[in-house]
Amino acid sequence: MEKSTEPRLNMDDLYEQLNLVTVRSHEKHPDKAWWEMSFSYAFVKMFGHLLKWFWAGRGNYNGRGAHHLGKVVWYAQRVMWMEINMPINDDRPYSKTKMVLQHSINIVKSVFDKEAA
Repeated sequence: MEKSTEPRLNMDDLYEQLNLVTVRSHEKHPDKAWWEMSFSYAFVKMFGHLLKWFWAGRGNYNGRGAHHLGKVVWYAQRVMWMEINMPINDDRPYSKTKMVLQHSINIVKSVFDKEAA
């Protein structure tokens, strides 16, 4: 079998950037928990870093720190996780459907059921 000469994405670079964003986030905000953030907060931060990358032509600050696109991916990954696991944080205008509310109620019930056992 012939080796492909086609360039491929190096996922190690992405994971390195995501780890750097996580480390810097904990250094900058040691008392904040990312799972408590609202969807709108994450969206604003994600969009802001995307704009800094595109319109300001900045990859990162002064060549140091995490890349702006790494921060975009970090926020997107967190919101995706929260959408699946913590819909109570969903503060989008059209997100308060019966299904989301029922899912939140089920989570609370399961927590109290475990504590009672």
